[in-house]
Amino acid sequence: METPTLQTDLAKLPHRPGVYLMLDETGKVIYVGAAKDLKKRVSSYFRRDISDIKTRKLVANIKSFDYEIHDSKEAAFIRERDLIRIHYPRYNIDWKDDKDYPLVQITVPSETERFSRLFIVRSSLNSYDWFFGRKKDVTALRSSVRILRRIFPIANKSYCFRTKKPCLDYSIKRCSAPCVEKISLNEYQQIVDEFILFLQGKREDLLEILYSEMNNQADKLDFEGAAKIRDRISQIERTVASQKSLAIPRDKDIVILLSEENNYLLLNFWIQNREIINIEERNWGILNSLSEVEIVRSYIQNFYLDSDFIPQIIESSVDLSEDQETLEIWLSKRQGKTVQISYRPDIPKDKLLAPIILKNRFKLGEQVRKEKRKLEIKNIALKELKERLNLSTLPNRIETYDISNLQGQLPVGSMVVFSEGLPQKSQYRKFKIKSLPSEPNDVAMMQEVLLRRLEHRDKKFSKELPDLIVIDGGKPQVNAIGKIISSLKLGLPVIGLAKREEEVFLPHKKTAVPFPDGSPALRLLKQTRDEAHRFAITYHKKRRVLQQKSGLDNIPGVGAKRRRNLLTHFGSIDKIRNASVEELCQVEGINRSIGEKIFLHFNSNPKMNH
Repeated sequence: METPTLQTDLAKLPHRPGVYLMLDETGKVIYVGAAKDLKKRVSSYFRRDISDIKTRKLVANIKSFDYEIHDSKEAAFIRERDLIRIHYPRYNIDWKDDKDYPLVQITVPSETERFSRLFIVRSSLNSYDWFFGRKKDVTALRSSVRILRRIFPIANKSYCFRTKKPCLDYSIKRCSAPCVEKISLNEYQQIVDEFILFLQGKREDLLEILYSEMNNQADKLDFEGAAKIRDRISQIERTVASQKSLAIPRDKDIVILLSEENNYLLLNFWIQNREIINIEERNWGILNSLSEVEIVRSYIQNFYLDSDFIPQIIESSVDLSEDQETLEIWLSKRQGKTVQISYRPDIPKDKLLAPIILKNRFKLGEQVRKEKRKLEIKNIALKELKERLNLSTLPNRIETYDISNLQGQLPVGSMVVFSEGLPQKSQYRKFKIKSLPSEPNDVAMMQEVLLRRLEHRDKKFSKELPDLIVIDGGKPQVNAIGKIISSLKLGLPVIGLAKREEEVFLPHKKTAVPFPDGSPALRLLKQTRDEAHRFAITYHKKRRVLQQKSGLDNIPGVGAKRRRNLLTHFGSIDKIRNASVEELCQVEGINRSIGEKIFLHFNSNPKMNH
């Protein structure tokens, strides 16, 4: 509903391209969009005849808006994505897959480089070199390249121009060793050109050239040379049959959006010579606020902004007519060639794509049904917890705490949050224990963690109080924490979950709360406890690794291997610190001179002693 303030702000909007930011009652950005005409686009959200339920949900939370004017909608597109990454708005898609894709780089010979080399890189920095790729899985890309280098033995070492003898790759027939003239530069360049043809998808042209070359060798009675080419032809044909190659430059992309009960799955088929060479997939789960047009438009905008190759044809199952012209201009400028976007409602009937689309539609349906079942079980678990623990409300927000230390060393605490039975990782918190007792005391550490969480909730932690606090421990732990809660007069329910018997204890109660075998409620409590334990241990290990690195770094003569041997032998940095020179010399690779350096490093540096 429009307020007088909103009406005034809408009237001031210009008919210019730009970016708009929707704000909620707290001033937080909940949605970011780009528009060719700010006044028309922003005003459209507040029409009375909006039929789209998702848009109505978004509008219901808008209390004000802000905007930026840009010279063009293309510039607004780029700024829109930057703002989404800055604010993480609730109603925008979370674009997590924004890393550079691995590419195959083939360098071009120059005055400083006599011959081409092959590398796997993350961005096409030198426009003069050849680049092929955008394969999502770098491990699969490396595996493909290893196989192809048996057929096309191309150099791939950074030190090629400094070596005087062939490397191991030459011995295993993965390199022709042009660096030491085991092959002429002309013959080597011919192999490189053939590899480029292969990556371009011109396999038939490549095989035609090789067959012709093989016949020429046979005509010259060079049967050994002809046999080598025949073997290469056979290898190429087997590779083509078993592998659908690397992700190569392509004729077109076909984008289809599948949906079921507000759950969305987007597939992007990369097509080359009527073959599917790769399928990009985005699965967002539930998106309550965005229309299908906004989802696909946002995908194209984000995906091709990071892409090193844009096909000249993009077909979409969703009509993008409102943004089509702007998207085409923007993509064409990025690619340096005309890019066309077309609407194809018949994509699901395409004979090439239909079986894959049908399979993924079924997968999406199964995912929706599975999530429904999970939610039903979570609701049952929450209701059971309310009844068995005699809570006044459903424990929709559960906070679970754990402590991790090694004999009192480097103690840490963890807090994990489950909302409506599901983990909320953005709200997890870790604690470095400040008060270090002379003897390990998990109860005192837990008290410190709870006090810091509850006393500083307006600054460092969520203002929202938990409906239930779960402590990893039995009666001693839960009784101690119960006293803390009482002293703060917050009235928060707290329970302890003991590991050994998986029993649930309430403060100052002698007996455990009974839960039947297979109880969904007990299973949920164990899930939160195990997650808190995992989170605490991960943080503790990280602190130990940092301490170990800082303890043995910068000792002359002690490299990675000797550090590893020392830590394996002694088990911890403290034991190395307290070891004598004679004890240090018992470690493999540590002689008297090195042992003395290690001893002096710890015993003459006051910062290293405790």
